[in-house]
Amino acid sequence: MKHIKTLAITLCLLGANTAFGADWTPHLKMMQNDCANFGGYGDIMKLIGEGKKTNMPKKLQTDIVKYTYKDDEADIRLKNATAFGQPITRIVAEYPPTSYVALHIYFANGNFNKIKPKLKPNKGNFRTLSFDSKNKKITCTLSD
Repeated sequence: MKHIKTLAITLCLLGANTAFGADWTPHLKMMQNDCANFGGYGDIMKLIGEGKKTNMPKKLQTDIVKYTYKDDEADIRLKNATAFGQPITRIVAEYPPTSYVALHIYFANGNFNKIKPKLKPNKGNFRTLSFDSKNKKITCTLSD
């Protein structure tokens, strides 16, 4: 009985020190199927809370270490967040007054390549989904 109590206390203490972040996958589904569901500017603005961290879902806000919004770009630095089953560290949304918008998701390690089958990388049809192993990121771009 003493061992069970000790084990229970140990597990509680370990659990208290482990940070669990939100799963951003539902908010990034636009990147699946060759970015086919990527609606561009509207999707990005919804994701980044219309330029205000406080407009984002509360459960996502807890993962945000730094939120910068200026000059047609949002840069969201993350801690303990995941997407598509992999840890993510940053989301950058670009929407310059030109004819393209882009969403970059940065991953904590090279294991993000495992999600390629879920996202189906493609180039064409004004939408591009690309994987950048060097910078550990995937990018969804919409241009006309």
